Amino acid sequence: MCKFLSTKKGIFAILLILILGIGVYFSITKIGQYLYIKEVEQKNTETIKEVKDQFTPQNTSPDKNSPANSSETGSTIPNKDSSNNISSISTESTSPKQTNTPPNQSTSINQANTATDQPNVSKTEPATSAYLEVPFITQAPLETTKNWELHENSCEEAAVLQAYLYESGQTMTKEEANTEILKMIDWEIKNLGGHNDLYADGVRGFINGYYGIPLDKIEVVYDANIDDIKKFINQKHPVIVPIMGDILKNPFYPYPGYHMLVVTGYTKDRIITNDNGTKHGKDFTYDNETFLKAMQAAGGDIVMIKTKTTNS
Repeated sequence: MCKFLSTKKGIFAILLILILGIGVYFSITKIGQYLYIKEVEQKNTETIKEVKDQFTPQNTSPDKNSPANSSETGSTIPNKDSSNNISSISTESTSPKQTNTPPNQSTSINQANTATDQPNVSKTEPATSAYLEVPFITQAPLETTKNWELHENSCEEAAVLQAYLYESGQTMTKEEANTEILKMIDWEIKNLGGHNDLYADGVRGFINGYYGIPLDKIEVVYDANIDDIKKFINQKHPVIVPIMGDILKNPFYPYPGYHMLVVTGYTKDRIITNDNGTKHGKDFTYDNETFLKAMQAAGGDIVMIKTKTTNS
């Protein structure tokens, strides 16, 4: 009997050690995730402060009817009707659709294939820092659990909508943005046969078909690099970029895979985005090397709507 009891105690001790070990493992993991998120948030804050400290907008009053950046912050979508929507500054020194493979561009929308000329990108050196106040809209504009489930695959529509709002000088409330994205999806289903992944050529054709914007006002740069992005930001055009989320390692992505977001600015070593894949995505920044790898893994192409005049 004593031997039996000793055996039971031994088994119990082993189970207790296993349970404690599992608890410690998950605690360490959670602490690591928390510290990583704090590190990312601090880097975002520092980057935006670096670029925004270099200019003073004439009009900083938010549109009271614009959607908030997130329920925690209460930030609003900025009004774009200002001559200071971009800051291009030269300084002396500055320190989800979830698939895993890029597409075959030949399957993109037919309209986009009618014009294949590369855009005439300026050869001048970009400013050290630049920033566009682009209205931020998540791909689930209402930001509820149910809305995220509905819009799990709406990253392309949200990215296009943000760029379009900037170029057209408009803003939308969360409710209006949600309705608009649903209309965009409905158009895709009726005209493209479904709500499927769109890549650069497909996005170009969608913008042309849905908004009626001429193809010569929608530019695609194939095999783009960071300097290409900077040049278009300096021309006051947000850049729509397909990326692979697993490479970006955004801690707020629930299912990292194929994704699309909008680049709104840059510093010397970081890219500033409106990352519509998370409610924390306003002014979310990534280092140049990581962003380029994520972009190249998704095909390496970028898209710009160019209806806004550079002096507006």
